[in-house]
Amino acid sequence: MNESLSDESTAIGGCAVVQRSEQLAMHRALGIPEIVATICENFVQNDNEFDPGLVRVASGAFGLAFGLASKSHLEPCLDALWKTTSFAHLVKSLPDHAWHQNINRPRTLSFLRGLGASDWQRFDFYAKRVRHLVLCDLPPLAPSIFRTIESSLRPLPLLPNLIYLVCNHLAFDIAPFLGSKLSRISITTNSTYIPSVVKFKTLTPLLNNIEFTDCPWPAKKLSPAIIDLVHSLQTLHCLKLIGTFVTADCLAHLSGLPHLRTLYITLDTSHGHTQPRSLLHDSSFPALRELGLCVDSWTIAIDSFATAQTLRPLQIIEVKVGNVPSQQELTRFLDTILNCCLPSSLRQLVLRPDDIADEKPSCVLDPLAIRRFFAFANLEVLCISIAVSFDEIDDTLIRDMAWSKVTVYGLLPLANCPLLTSLTIYVNATIPPSNVILRPDGGFYNGALLYLAVGYSPIGDSVAVASFLSNIFPNLKDIEAWDSIHGFDPYPLEEGSAPMLWEQMLSFYQPFVGIRRQEGDLAVRT
Repeated sequence: MNESLSDESTAIGGCAVVQRSEQLAMHRALGIPEIVATICENFVQNDNEFDPGLVRVASGAFGLAFGLASKSHLEPCLDALWKTTSFAHLVKSLPDHAWHQNINRPRTLSFLRGLGASDWQRFDFYAKRVRHLVLCDLPPLAPSIFRTIESSLRPLPLLPNLIYLVCNHLAFDIAPFLGSKLSRISITTNSTYIPSVVKFKTLTPLLNNIEFTDCPWPAKKLSPAIIDLVHSLQTLHCLKLIGTFVTADCLAHLSGLPHLRTLYITLDTSHGHTQPRSLLHDSSFPALRELGLCVDSWTIAIDSFATAQTLRPLQIIEVKVGNVPSQQELTRFLDTILNCCLPSSLRQLVLRPDDIADEKPSCVLDPLAIRRFFAFANLEVLCISIAVSFDEIDDTLIRDMAWSKVTVYGLLPLANCPLLTSLTIYVNATIPPSNVILRPDGGFYNGALLYLAVGYSPIGDSVAVASFLSNIFPNLKDIEAWDSIHGFDPYPLEEGSAPMLWEQMLSFYQPFVGIRRQEGDLAVRT
C-alpha cells in the first residue's frame, strides 16, 4: 500500500513539474513582442466591411482586457485596436469640448472652436498606431473640419504611419493624410476631378497600389492628373481604374512596368478611339497575374487576349462586356482564354455583364467548351453570369468539374493515420486499371476509421470497391454517398447508376469484412 501511495505521489509530482514547465514556456512566449501582437490582432476582428473602424464589441473588450493584464501587453493591444479605424473616431479623441456631433440625422461631426497645440496630444497618441484609415460619409464630416485642421498649423501628415487610405465620395482635400509610408490608396468619386492627386508624386514616394472608381456610369475619360500620376509611377504593383477609359499612351506605359501584377481597366473603342490589338503581346506586362477588362464588344475582348506565342501565367481573369455574345463569339472567347493561359496558373475566370439589364440569352453554352477547362488543374472559380443559356450543362458535367480527382486508391496513405476516425472526401471510384492490386499485403489497414462520406462520387465496380475498403478500413460503421444516411431515397435506383452501385457496395462491404476476419483467424491457427 505504501508503494502504491509512493507511486501516486511520484505521478502527481511529475504532473506538477510538467505544468510548471508549460507555464514557464507560456510566460516566455508572452514576453516576445511579435507573439503578443499576433494575439492582440486575433482578438480584434473586423466584421464590418462598410466601416472598418467598427470592431466587434466582444472582441475589442477581450483584446483590451488582455492588454491591461500586463504592461508589456498594453502597447501591442492598442496598436491592434487602432490599426484600422475611421477618421471620425480619431476626431472624437480630441478634447470633448472641441467637437460636436448632431443628435438628429444626419449626425454631422464638426468642430466647436479652433485647435491649439495642446489639443492634439491624445489624438497623436492614437494616430501613430493607425495603418488603415477610412474616410467616408458615415458619420458625415462637416467641410469646416479640414479648414480648422489647416488653420491649426499642425505638422503633417496627420497619421505618420498610414499605409492604406480609403476615401468614399469625398470632395475635400486629402493632402493631410498623404505621407511617406502610404503605399495603397482607394478612392471612389462621382467626379473626374480628385483633389490632391497632383500631390501624390511628391508626398507618397512608396505608393504602388491605386484604385480609382468613378461613378455613376457610363465611363468617362481619365483625368490628365491621374494619367500624369500613373506615368510617374515605375514601381506600380496594382492599378484599378473603374469607370474611366484608359488611354493608349497610358496602356503602353503600363505594359512595360516590371512589377505590375494586378490591372483592371476599361478600353474606349467608341468614336474612332482604338487600342492596341492585343493587350498581351509577347513582351508586355511581364509580371501580370490578375487582369480585369471592361469592353464594349466580344470581338474586342477576344482581340485583347489574343497572343502570338507566349502562354501567360495569369491567375485571375475578370471580363465585363457591354453586349450579349453570339454562340460563335462565346466559343471563340473561351478558346482564346484557353490558348492564352498556362494550365497550371489559371485559378479564377469570371465573365460578367457590363450592366444589370435583363437581356435574353442569344446562345447556348457549349459543354465541350467548358470541358476544355478540365485541363486547368488549379482552377477554383468559373463564374459565367452573362446572358447565355445553360440548358446543355447538366449535373454530370458540374460534378466532373467539382471532383478532387482523387481515385479510390488515393485513400491508401490514410491507412497510416491511426487517429483518423471520420473522413469526408470525393473520390473517383470507377473501375480501376487491371495492374492495380486490390488487396495490399502486410496487414496495411486503418482500424480507427468509423465514418466515410464520399458525396456524389462516381463508381464503376461495386464489388472491387467493397473489397478494397473492407481490406483498408475494416471497421467502418457508416458509409454515406449521394445524400444518403440510411438508404438512397432522394435518387431513383436505376440499374447501373451511381446511387445503385454505392448501395450494392454497402451490401458487399460487411460480408467482405467477415471473410477478411476468417482469413486472419485461419492464418493464426495455421
